[in-house]
Amino acid sequence: MDKTNNYLLITSAYNEEKYIKGVLDSVISQTCLPVQWIIVSDGSTDKTDEIIRTYSAKYPFITYIRYCNPDVYVSNLGRISKRVVACIQESCKHISTNDYQFIGILDADVTLEPETFEKLLMEFSRREILGLAGGFIFNVSNNKEWPYFTNRKQVGGPLQLFRRKCWDEIGGLYPGGHHDYFAVLKCKMTGWEVESFPYLRIEHHKHASVDGRSQIEAKFHLGQMDYVCGELFVYALLRALLQFSKKPYIIGSFLRIAGFIHAFITGAPQQIPGELKGFHRKEQLKKLTQLHLLWRRGNCFFQ
Repeated sequence: MDKTNNYLLITSAYNEEKYIKGVLDSVISQTCLPVQWIIVSDGSTDKTDEIIRTYSAKYPFITYIRYCNPDVYVSNLGRISKRVVACIQESCKHISTNDYQFIGILDADVTLEPETFEKLLMEFSRREILGLAGGFIFNVSNNKEWPYFTNRKQVGGPLQLFRRKCWDEIGGLYPGGHHDYFAVLKCKMTGWEVESFPYLRIEHHKHASVDGRSQIEAKFHLGQMDYVCGELFVYALLRALLQFSKKPYIIGSFLRIAGFIHAFITGAPQQIPGELKGFHRKEQLKKLTQLHLLWRRGNCFFQ
C-alpha cells in the first residue's frame, strides 16, 4: 500500500514527450510518495505540457508549472545547467508545504524501481551526516545498457536526494558548469557525506547519441566543460588518457583534451565559485598524490 513520506521532488522538463510518462509512472508507483512534486516545463514545444497536466489533474501532489526564461539560453557552455537551475529556482516559489525534510532533483528522462525513495530515506535515517544520496545510473537505449554514474562517492544528476538541512547549507544548486557535480563538491566541502547505493538502479533513457550529438562532439564538449568547471589540466589529461578503453577510443581521449585546450585558448569563463574551485582542486591534488604513491610502490615492487 502506498504511503506519503516527508520529501519534496522537483523536475525540470524540456521537450520530453518521449520520456516524461516513464518518470511520471515511476513516481506515482513509489511505495513512499512525495508530499509535493513540482514539474516545470521549460518552454516545451511538444506534448510535454499536455502529458504533465493530465497527471496533475489526477494526482493532487503533482504541481505543473510552465516557465520560460530566455536570459539563460545565451551561453552554450553550461547552458543546460543554467536552464535547469533557473527552473528549479522558479519551482521553489511554488512549494505549498513546509512538511518535508528532504528535497529531490529528478530528471524527466529516467525510470525508477518502486522502492527507490523508501530505501533512500532508510539510508538517511541510518546516518545523520548523509547529506546527499542517489543510486547507480545506467543509460538504456535500443535494448542496450551501459553504466552512466556508478561511483559510490558521487551522485549523478538524474536523481539527487538532499537532506533539507544540507540543501539549505549549500544554498541549493549553482547556475553554471555541471550543477549536479558542483552540488556534490559543495556537500563535501561543508562536511556532509555523499553516496550512491549500487543496489538502487536508475535507468536513464536520453543521452548524447539519442539527442543527436555524436560521441566525437560529446567528448570535445566534455573537455570544454572540464575547463569551465575549474579542473586541473594534469587531472583532466590523466582522466582523458584513461578513456582509451572506451569508444571512440584514442580519438575520444584526444578530443577531450582538445576541448579543454580550446576552452582555455578562447577564454571561456570558468563557471565555478572561487571557494569551491579551491576545494575542487585540493581534492584532485589528493587523488593525484595517491596515484603517484601507488605508482612508486608498484615501481619498487617490480625492480
